[in-house]
Amino acid sequence: MNKKSLLLSIVLLVFFLNSKFIFGQCVVCVDAPTLITCGETATLTGDGYLSSIYSDNFNSPWNQSNLWADITLGGGATSTCTGSATTTVSCAGTGVVPAGNHLWFNVGSATPRQASTVPIPVPLGGNVIFEFKMEAQSAAGCDGPDLLNEGIMLQYSTNGITWVDMPATSWPFNLNPMPYTNVAYFGPTNPALQSFTTWAQYSVPIPVAAWGPNTSFRWSQTSTSGPTFDLWGLENVNIQTTPPGGTTYTWENLSTGLITASQTLTVNPTVSTNYEFTYTNGGVSCSTTAAINVAPPVVTPSITSSASPCPNILDLSADVSFNTCNYSIYLYDQGGDGWATIPQTPTSIDNRLEVFIDGVSQGTFTMSPPGAGADPYGPNSDQYGPVIYTFPVTAGGTFQVDFLSGGPNPNECAYFVTDNQGNLITNATGNIISSMGITGQPNYPAIPFPPALGYAASPAFNVTPISFGPVASVCPTTNSYNYSWLTSPGGLTTGITSPLNSTTTVSVYPGPQDYEVCITDQSNPGCVGCSTITVPGNPSITTFDFSITSNNPLCSNGSNILNFLITETSGTLTPGSGNYSFDIVDGSGTIINPVPITCTGFPYAGFITIPLISGSYDFDILTITNTGNLCQIYPTTTPSLQTLVINDPPNAGFVITDPINLCQNEGPNFYLPNAIGGPPDFNGVWSDAGGGNPDPTLPFNSFNYSLDPAILPVGNYLYQYTVPPLPGCPSPAFVQTTVIIDAAPTAGSLPTSFSICSYNLPLDLNTLFNTLPVPFSGISWENITSSGSATPIGSGIPILNPNTWNASVGTYLLRCIANPSASCPNQDIEEITIIISNPPTSTLSTSDPNNQVCTNDLVNLDFGIIGGVGNYNISYLDPNNTLQNVTVDQNSNLVSSGTPVIISTLSAGTLTYTIAQIEEISTGCIDATPSSVTLTVFQSPYAGITTANTICEDDFTLYDLNNDPAFFPTGGDAGGIWSFGGNPIIGTFRAADNFGNSVDPFGIYTYTVNDPSGTCPNDFTNITITAESPPNTGNPVIPIKDICDNNIFITNYDLNQLINGEDPGGIWTYNGLAVSNPIDLSGYSSLPTTHTFQYELNPPIGSSCSNNGSLPYTTISDLIINPEPQIDLASVTANPNPVSQGLSTNISVGMLSGTPPFTVYLHGDENPMGTYATFSITSGMNGSGSVTPNYDPGADPVTVFIDSIRDINDCVTYPSSTTNVTVIPFPLATVVSSATSICRENTNPLNLIATASQGTPPISITFTIDGGGSNCPGTIPPAASPLSFSSGDVLCDGTIIPYINALNTPFLFDISSELNIGMNTIVFTKIEANGGSISPSDTLPEPIIIEVFSTPVIDAFSPMKTPICENEDAVIQFNFNSGVGQEPFNIDYIYTGSANTSFSTSTINHQEILSLTANAIDYTFTITSFSDANGCIGLIPSPFNLQVNETPIISLNNFMPSEICEGNTIPLNLQTPISLSPLAAPPYTITINGMSPNYVLNNNGTQTSGLNAGSLIEYTPISAGIYPYIITAFTDNNGCGLIDTINNMVELIVNETADMIITSTADTGEICMGEEAFINFEFTNGTAPWTVNFLKNGSLITTPAYNNSITIPQTIFTNSTTFDFVSVNDIKGCIKTPILTGTPFDIIANNLPIAELTVDGSRFICNDGSLTNIEFNFLDGIPNYKVNYSVNGDNRYLEFLTPNPPTIPTNEHGEWKITQIVDGNNCKGKDLGDDVFIQVNPIPQPNFMVYPQPAYTDNPIINFVNESEGYIYSEWIFNNPINDTITSPIDTFAWKFDAQADTHFVTLQVVSDSGCTAEITQPIIISDKFSYFIPDAFTPNNDLYNDHFMPVVRSIKEYKLSVYDRSGNRVFETDKYLDAALLSEQDYNSKYNDCMVYGCDEAWDGTINNSGEYGVTGTYVYSIEIIDQGGKKRSYQGIINLIR
Repeated sequence: MNKKSLLLSIVLLVFFLNSKFIFGQCVVCVDAPTLITCGETATLTGDGYLSSIYSDNFNSPWNQSNLWADITLGGGATSTCTGSATTTVSCAGTGVVPAGNHLWFNVGSATPRQASTVPIPVPLGGNVIFEFKMEAQSAAGCDGPDLLNEGIMLQYSTNGITWVDMPATSWPFNLNPMPYTNVAYFGPTNPALQSFTTWAQYSVPIPVAAWGPNTSFRWSQTSTSGPTFDLWGLENVNIQTTPPGGTTYTWENLSTGLITASQTLTVNPTVSTNYEFTYTNGGVSCSTTAAINVAPPVVTPSITSSASPCPNILDLSADVSFNTCNYSIYLYDQGGDGWATIPQTPTSIDNRLEVFIDGVSQGTFTMSPPGAGADPYGPNSDQYGPVIYTFPVTAGGTFQVDFLSGGPNPNECAYFVTDNQGNLITNATGNIISSMGITGQPNYPAIPFPPALGYAASPAFNVTPISFGPVASVCPTTNSYNYSWLTSPGGLTTGITSPLNSTTTVSVYPGPQDYEVCITDQSNPGCVGCSTITVPGNPSITTFDFSITSNNPLCSNGSNILNFLITETSGTLTPGSGNYSFDIVDGSGTIINPVPITCTGFPYAGFITIPLISGSYDFDILTITNTGNLCQIYPTTTPSLQTLVINDPPNAGFVITDPINLCQNEGPNFYLPNAIGGPPDFNGVWSDAGGGNPDPTLPFNSFNYSLDPAILPVGNYLYQYTVPPLPGCPSPAFVQTTVIIDAAPTAGSLPTSFSICSYNLPLDLNTLFNTLPVPFSGISWENITSSGSATPIGSGIPILNPNTWNASVGTYLLRCIANPSASCPNQDIEEITIIISNPPTSTLSTSDPNNQVCTNDLVNLDFGIIGGVGNYNISYLDPNNTLQNVTVDQNSNLVSSGTPVIISTLSAGTLTYTIAQIEEISTGCIDATPSSVTLTVFQSPYAGITTANTICEDDFTLYDLNNDPAFFPTGGDAGGIWSFGGNPIIGTFRAADNFGNSVDPFGIYTYTVNDPSGTCPNDFTNITITAESPPNTGNPVIPIKDICDNNIFITNYDLNQLINGEDPGGIWTYNGLAVSNPIDLSGYSSLPTTHTFQYELNPPIGSSCSNNGSLPYTTISDLIINPEPQIDLASVTANPNPVSQGLSTNISVGMLSGTPPFTVYLHGDENPMGTYATFSITSGMNGSGSVTPNYDPGADPVTVFIDSIRDINDCVTYPSSTTNVTVIPFPLATVVSSATSICRENTNPLNLIATASQGTPPISITFTIDGGGSNCPGTIPPAASPLSFSSGDVLCDGTIIPYINALNTPFLFDISSELNIGMNTIVFTKIEANGGSISPSDTLPEPIIIEVFSTPVIDAFSPMKTPICENEDAVIQFNFNSGVGQEPFNIDYIYTGSANTSFSTSTINHQEILSLTANAIDYTFTITSFSDANGCIGLIPSPFNLQVNETPIISLNNFMPSEICEGNTIPLNLQTPISLSPLAAPPYTITINGMSPNYVLNNNGTQTSGLNAGSLIEYTPISAGIYPYIITAFTDNNGCGLIDTINNMVELIVNETADMIITSTADTGEICMGEEAFINFEFTNGTAPWTVNFLKNGSLITTPAYNNSITIPQTIFTNSTTFDFVSVNDIKGCIKTPILTGTPFDIIANNLPIAELTVDGSRFICNDGSLTNIEFNFLDGIPNYKVNYSVNGDNRYLEFLTPNPPTIPTNEHGEWKITQIVDGNNCKGKDLGDDVFIQVNPIPQPNFMVYPQPAYTDNPIINFVNESEGYIYSEWIFNNPINDTITSPIDTFAWKFDAQADTHFVTLQVVSDSGCTAEITQPIIISDKFSYFIPDAFTPNNDLYNDHFMPVVRSIKEYKLSVYDRSGNRVFETDKYLDAALLSEQDYNSKYNDCMVYGCDEAWDGTINNSGEYGVTGTYVYSIEIIDQGGKKRSYQGIINLIR
């Protein structure tokens, strides 16, 4: 399992951008942890790339990849001695490539060894990404490079000729020695050589100089030790190009939608969360999702014992951990080859770990050799590791690691394991070292434990690890949590000490109780966890029970004594004996009893007095204290809460309005509670007390009931408001009021508008209603045209005779008014717009001004319509005198299509059209004035139908366009002219001449036919002649291609390289014989020899190209084969020989074959290698070059190898040729220092260490010191500088500079005595060996610079101020001496009560600002350590003391109460006493709101002096508002003071005094008895809601609370009622009394009329128009009487001038009732008499079903089924000549009609049980049977015979005919048809003949979609879709032949 999961998403996106950027895949991957514990931070990293098609994984087939231009002979698909590269899944760009073949330069590979790519477009750069490996040093056959010049270089070329080394500044290329530093060179002398000897991936950026359209890359090794040495290979090569557009990275939290633009995202989720990463490059994007699972904290509570002396105290504790978490294994490697075998081979076995979780193996894990880069194993790693693997574990499981040996050096392996908190997992003895194989040993690197572990670096290791575990998995946490303890259930804190704290333990009473503890991470509040623990209780512990013994609930008008009882359980462990004391508290914990209650034992019955205020009250006893030992007794159940309910008795208020008169149209929101005063309780129910409950909204469970009069029939209703009883108060309360609903008149409904023609006037307006007015007699009409709908009702022009209304042409707005009744004053109106129009006129013309056109011209009819607004029905006679009907708009366009009526001009002749009639549809106005027009049609010339031909571009045939039917337009008139591009031509076409030159252009040729008369326009047709390109066999490549006979591709040569631009698919021939391609050229002559090849192509079948009869097409090209150059092995010699080191010798070479000049590549086998420059043999076959070999004791003499020789033809040979050179050496030595800097006061030595690697000992060293002040300290005057020293000299401290007496042995000596403060430079001037041999100057050791540092000093260490206050920061000053030491300075210091504090500063005068603990004590400050940036230890100053005074804290309490009325006085409450400390320093000075005066206070908050001495601070605001109060300054007598920031602002709300204005709307006239007067309450001051108290005829009424100004109704039942208003009180209790504005006043009321209904006649009639009479009688009141009545709820209105109204005849069924009567005093009556019910019996509903329909003449039998309802008798009547009948009970029967097409009518009569009758008549259709006939040919040649194609059909409903040409193009379609069954034979024949001669919509005339373009002669396909009269669908398809 890897450290983090790697998510890889591949999106295939193949596309091309300007043919330059070509990509294969978008790849995106994410590195993220899959599991964290809540509170941990996770880092997510994403990356991606666009892979290129320029890549090769060498798997299929490796040597034919399109990536490579050339690979040196000998490169193969696999290695004989190394394993394959591992599978690569990387965001660096290699893609996903299975391990397999790779390119390997095996034994026998020629030198130079090179792999070169084809030119690649990289216009914006990119990266060269590949995997590389070279063999490590070994025997021949598996040997790797070991000499400096045997490395492999990555190069680029932009022209294919000049190759440039690729720059590479990243690791490990930056470690290359000169001259290869910072270039992509895999050098064997690189310190990171080990990374080259195993497969590793490298990414080299393409430099700007290499950007371009054709850049090649190659890997090149120019020097080897021979064909069996220095082997290397490549794998997974990918040239990744950069697309345009740039790269972006985004992360999205899929839970929150938050998007972050970054490649790396650090998150701290507290729940499992998904994150989506999107990589975008050049506009191409791909995404993947990373899921982070978050393990929540788990809390485990437990019970612990308590240290309390009382036996009934228990402690609860809670531990926090996780159920799941991650374990990590850290792997280290002491030498880089401890875990893994170096180099890797196919059979390598590594040392590894096998990991078991809960006994299940998770696999094996090891540590590979270091990777590339500065952090080879990831961030914060080095060449020793670590490699980290992470595993999710479950707490309580097991974790085990087994070490499996098998690799090279197990003693160089080490590992250790950590848990999720970074804690080292120990073995059974707690030893973290021995169990994991980490043991110290000198001279080995140390393991750097991660800093988070808190361990210093371990000693080095050289012990084989051992296995580890199994150990139990645990998931601890070191996070800090807050703990919340509550009882469960209940959520109380009773009995819990410190229920909210940051510690793990609380104390509780040990009675039986569940407690819930919840924890919250202090740093991560989203990390929470809860758990519950049960305290079982100790039955031996004494407890008490508390109960209420009074009645519960109580009523507020009863007793105020609360009785209670306390009993004791039978526990044996009592807290002592003696008296007991306790308090009774309310639900908030406030003590109720004024003094503690005491008793001497239990049970104890007691009582307390309580206020009788309604509500629910909690009472509890928390504990009972034994006054002897002060131990507590706890309740048996916690809490022991007892609840008492006090209820007020129900109050329904009193009625102040009864009855209430409402009109049905008054609106839905009549507020019924206005009828009640009180105020009442609002929890009552409104109901119907009159029985029947006609109001569907009742019962209504709320006081705030709004009545909708419209839902009730007219009548009287008794509404009751009932307040239910309450426990303790058993009697309900209710009030009643009567509601009278009166009917409202209606004006009916009218249409929005009505149009009429002027000749149809006058108009009866009363016939226009959709719904009649009620009452109909109570309406009037007025004309409101001038002012519109805004005209006030009744202000228009009265229409006195609405039955005969007349007006002139125009538009009028009329209004119908329903007159109001006395009790329903709202008037109902309806409005209608009436449009009066004159008939339109039409003058017929055509769209051609001269009425002259040519055949096929587009011309249409223009009806010249004047008048009306459209649309219009027009009837006209066409040229065939056939009447046509069309519907058009005012512009003569057809309404159905929006296009004009088109005149057919297919044939020449004279056409006459005549208007018969025009009708405006909207008004029905008709004009029949005739109008005619005549159109003349002339014949047009015809150029025919286009043709198209394809001709080969090299065809030299001459084609005649006029006489060749393949070219001449089909059907065109002869005698026309030809043109091309607007220029006339002779009418011939020729593509090319006999020499292949183009003659006539390809394209569109035009044939034009002119009208000799000049009347009609010329006609033309275009024909198309298209070119076909002949096969292209390309052109020979210039210059001639050549190849060497030893080239890798000599056996697989692609002949297509010999030509350019050829079409694919041809064959190659040699000497007339076909050859394969690629071709094996190894058998062809190479002297050199020129060989001729021919490329041949034939055109495809059906091509117009024939090479004019000389196929195939051919191209000839040559290829030169050059011989391999051969060396004369005996000719290789060196002169002079031997040669001194550093001098040159000449290497001679002779050639046997090849073409000069020759280039010779060579190298030596010494290490390091000398200078071996490539040299040339410019002429002839012999030559030499100069080399400078180096001395190497391991290569003495030096062997010089001839690597390769290249001739002028670029042919290369790789000879096995050498010669030996003896080199005489000079002395070489290295000198290093033991350190680069020291402190002046340091006593440690500074050594120079000299080591000689060659030369004859003893060897002396001479050097100078620049910067040394003297030979010895204190010398005066100072010696000359620099000072010079040599071996044998004595330094000032007595040290003798030694000689180097042995090679490869270090010699060291201390020079610190010669160094002074500052920079000291040591320069080496000479190294001399025994015998006088001296090293060259360029081999002398590099200069050494040593810096000597001064000692730092602190000038001042003190406080800035003393003493200070507790809340005041301490400022500590550190002043450093600026002349000595080097910042930053490092300080460690401590002070009283603190741990060590550290800081580092570059500030000379540094201050530390400290918040000390809140203790008024003296603090001692001491510096414990002092050093500077150089690590030099400084002098430490003396400690000092700092005095701290106590700081009191002042807090504000809320005003009590928090709101007052204007002018009231209230004290400001401070938290007192201000200080409880014995160090308190009163008096205290306080400022409120930053304003004077400043108050001087005692400790109890009272003022110390002045008129207010001894009093609290008080305020008396006189204006309403919100007044904030803030303490702005506070100090004690020491000047210390702190204001509580949380409790330092209180607000006082000052409310204004309530006030109002009262007016009445009914105190100036008389009203009717029982009507409402309306009183207006306008509230001007105070806070809503307001309550008003007033006297009505002396009775006090209290209103409900009103939130706004309101008008309240008051129903009056006495002749005179007096209102007097007392007071107004708002919600804040601010009251004003008395109210003087608008009171008192009186209201006067009158009596009501009486009416009833009677019936004169029968109350039972049929619903067939029969009538009975209704009479109205008036028994009281005075005329005029206005009566509203209803019939079945339909409201109507009548008005009578006398008490003897007429009788109303009626046949309306249902209930008749008087709903309202208003007499001459405008008073509404309440006594309206009884209802009258008229029974109108329903008539039966006749209905019958017949089938089949239609029936056909071949079987005219019809089935009849009686489906009537409400009948007892029926009779069938067949209205035939003999009137056949069939009587009941026959309801189902069959009847046969005559066998001829006809429509029959059958009547069914039915009779109901009440004697009412009805009948129904239906048509019966007998139809002809469906038939059809479809012609198979027609001749549309305008000879008036068979000119149209039209199928014959009979007896159909729907029809569609479609015609298609042979290409499937539709040429005609219609859904019009002639049905022979619907017309007489004569009429059908007439219409059919007209269609066939003149054409019609039903027939096809042979043109293309009616366009006038003629269809060509030939075969067409028809398709007919039919639904016949029987509903059957039918389809027919076939062939129709068009013959001209």
